[in-house]
Amino acid sequence: MDRGTLPLAVALLLASCSLSPTSLAETVHCDLQPVGPERGEVTYTTSQVSKGCVAQAPNAILEVHVLFLEFPTGPSQLELTLQASKQNGTWPREVLLVLSVNSSVFLHLQALGIPLHLAYNSSLVTFQEPPGVNTTELPSFPKTQILEWAAERGPITSAAELNDPQSILLRLGQAQGSLSFCMLEASQDMGRTLEWRPRTPALVRGCHLEGVAGHKEAHILRVLPGHSAGPRTVTVKVELSCAPGDLDAVLILQGPPYVSWLIDANHNMQIWTTGEYSFKIFPEKNIRGFKLPDTPQGLLGEARMLNASIVASFVELPLASIVSLHASSCGGRLQTSPAPIQTTPPKDTCSPELLMSLIQTKCADDAMTLVLKKELVAVRVSPSVSEFLLQLDSCHLDLGPEGGTVELIQGRAAKGNCVSLLSPSPEGDPRFSFLLHFYTVPIPKTGTLSCTVALRPKTGSQDQEVHRTVFMRLNIISPDLSGCTSKGLVLPAVLGITFGAFLIGALLTAALWYIYSHTRSPSKREPVVAVAAPASSESSSTNHSIGSTQSTPCSTSSMA
Repeated sequence: MDRGTLPLAVALLLASCSLSPTSLAETVHCDLQPVGPERGEVTYTTSQVSKGCVAQAPNAILEVHVLFLEFPTGPSQLELTLQASKQNGTWPREVLLVLSVNSSVFLHLQALGIPLHLAYNSSLVTFQEPPGVNTTELPSFPKTQILEWAAERGPITSAAELNDPQSILLRLGQAQGSLSFCMLEASQDMGRTLEWRPRTPALVRGCHLEGVAGHKEAHILRVLPGHSAGPRTVTVKVELSCAPGDLDAVLILQGPPYVSWLIDANHNMQIWTTGEYSFKIFPEKNIRGFKLPDTPQGLLGEARMLNASIVASFVELPLASIVSLHASSCGGRLQTSPAPIQTTPPKDTCSPELLMSLIQTKCADDAMTLVLKKELVAVRVSPSVSEFLLQLDSCHLDLGPEGGTVELIQGRAAKGNCVSLLSPSPEGDPRFSFLLHFYTVPIPKTGTLSCTVALRPKTGSQDQEVHRTVFMRLNIISPDLSGCTSKGLVLPAVLGITFGAFLIGALLTAALWYIYSHTRSPSKREPVVAVAAPASSESSSTNHSIGSTQSTPCSTSSMA
């Protein structure tokens, strides 16, 4: 099985083995406490605003938008982007943007090609660069009078109040509201018209689940219902700073029934969601989720039922379009008391035949171990389906403090004339070879080959491209010179190491060296063998051998 299909296979297995809720959710003990940003951080983009409105004005000559922005005391920075789609190669109408702020703001405005008129308070708003648009001084009016002032110039398409935004995206010509007149109302969903990202990250909390042994961690994201109930897709980006073998985690996503999930994670995780979900690499493969509790206590119970010993992150958010989770906990050393607990058996069970086909048992005198068969987890790097293309982005060889780092491939191109991109293997695996110079003594004995690969669909946008870093360990074995009498001593190899190594070889074989240097041409080369130890990453679990020769100017050659 290709590694690329493993998350999908695991997800399908989980779907076929769904568990019914137990009474654990009612008795779980887990004291949620805030987690520092060094342990976990969650940012999000949302269309929910504290006050807002969206109206339709199809016959208006001027499209009017009003933003009321509240910032904390002191200068703030804001990125404001306006987007619009052309019709017949031209913008349909001019735009008036009224920007009302309560304190000093450094504004980075992007409105390329849009006929924009900007009304603002020049004493509070400072542009990081010339805006390149028509500007008007905004009178110092209260909010109601500002709305009246804007409405005198044209019907208002949208208005919103935002608290401490870091970035705002305003889409023009996207208003789909049912109102013909825009009046601010509390807790509104601006739809596709406006999306923004708060400057302050969401509150992240964590806790230990009492009475659960082990080191499995849970990441719980709860999305609260929005003002509208239309179908929504929430993109969840999960980035965990853990080595592949150090992580045992479950991602629990709970939201309203009209929310589906698009998951983009840099680690294999157990997935437990409401609604439907898919993976970024397979966005068209929707997988049915489960019915989960809609309370924090109930979700903690789900985590405990899935044998999580720690809740590394618990976050509640308004209805969002993009959520990014960055965590470095890895949970491996955060263990709770190993005391046994009583559990309620699930009503539905998995097929014994299915389970036994996936695992193998190892029995000892007092224990039985269940192991996932190695055949199921053997980047191979070939794509699992023909619709996807595998590409080699970059590679470098780390020879440690003795040899430094050698760049081999950058930007999907060979780095220098000592690196060659070879034709793919019969299975479609990318291949390349490289030659190295060694100018130091001693020659490094080990090295780590690291490569970044990209898997993307042959047709579709680059947003669906997935990148992974893979690496393997190399053991470099020095040449055995004991057989030099019959094969001939290698003059270029000796000179290619250092002059000191040459002197040692000359003292040991002085007589033979004299005869050889007068009778033979130093054209042959003695092989140097570099053997790859078992891979220490998620990329491979097999051994590799790399044949090489040592000489100048490219003294060691290898093929991956």
